[in-house]
Amino acid sequence: MTTHRRQRGALAACLLCTLFLLAGCGKEQADPDPDQLAAYLTQQLHFRDELSPLSEEMAQAVYGYLPDMLSKGAVYVSSGASAEEVAVLTAKERAGVSELEKITARRTQDQRDAFINYLPEEVDLLKAPYLRQVGNTLIYCVGADKEACDKAVEEFLSSMEEEPAL
Repeated sequence: MTTHRRQRGALAACLLCTLFLLAGCGKEQADPDPDQLAAYLTQQLHFRDELSPLSEEMAQAVYGYLPDMLSKGAVYVSSGASAEEVAVLTAKERAGVSELEKITARRTQDQRDAFINYLPEEVDLLKAPYLRQVGNTLIYCVGADKEACDKAVEEFLSSMEEEPAL
C-alpha cells in the first residue's frame, strides 16, 4: 500500500509540475501594431504641440535606422515648437530591439543638443523619455506625463488581448 501511495504522490507531483510549466509557457504578448498604437497615443495623451506622422523615409532619416531593421514603424513629431514626439518601432528580430534602444538614445541626445539653445525649457522633457519594450516593439514617447503614457499603453495592450464577443 505504501508503494501505491508513493506512486500516487509522484503522479500528483508530476501533474503539478506540468501545470506550473504550462502556466509559465503562456502565450507571449503579440507586438502591437505601430500605426495603431502611435495614433492612439497621440489621441489619448495631452501634447502642447500638434504631432504629425512622418513618412517612412523621413522617420528613417530622423532616427537613423536602416529600412531592413524594422518590420514596421510609426513616428509622430511636433512642428518644432516642442520636443514632443511618439515613435513605435517593431524590430524584425528580438536582437534588433537593443539597437532600436541605442537609436532612440541617440535621437534623445540629438534633440537635447538642438533644443538647448533654441527652447531650453524643452530639454527637461528629454531627460527621461518614456521607453518600453513589448515583444519586438519599442515604444518611445517624449511628453510631459509619462504616467499617462504608461496608462494609455496599458489600455491599448489590454484592448489587444480582449477577444471579440461571439
